[in-house]
Amino acid sequence: MSVTAASDQAGLAHGELLERLRRVDLPTLGHFLEEGFVDSAVRRLGGPRRMAGTAATLALDAPDAVAVNRALVALRPGEVLVVDMRGDHTHAPIGAVTVAAARARGAAGILVDGVVTDVDALTDPAFGLPVHARGTSCLTTKRLDGRGGGTRCPWTSAVSASRRGTSSSVTPTA
Repeated sequence: MSVTAASDQAGLAHGELLERLRRVDLPTLGHFLEEGFVDSAVRRLGGPRRMAGTAATLALDAPDAVAVNRALVALRPGEVLVVDMRGDHTHAPIGAVTVAAARARGAAGILVDGVVTDVDALTDPAFGLPVHARGTSCLTTKRLDGRGGGTRCPWTSAVSASRRGTSSSVTPTA
């Protein structure tokens, strides 16, 4: 289970808020909140049970691996890469190599409103990065021109999120 949050909540410092969120059982939040939860089709596939960080969003209008790579390069330590596949549940933008790159960049985790690949690697506890997605596929993104996606964009996916300042609040359900 995972959650990302913005630093303007409850007047807490960003780091303190994230540390508190790492300790919360998410169903507890469900007693108090009505929005900000991920669609129940998105499930944890591997890695640690929890993650907390600021959302770094990527919306893919085409199965463009170059756009995914650019988002990975732009990741900052502690961020959660949140990928909106815009309804494409066939092409996997995330796999073992992209997760390794995200981990090397210091990411707190990855959430995909779509599918991922390399499920054996992603579910290996030694891999060490939480990954959430709708499922798996062997069909992956391709090297296109890099214009198939936008980063740091408003979140409009079926994976609901609340915008707060420059970061998003996202809570997976599984």
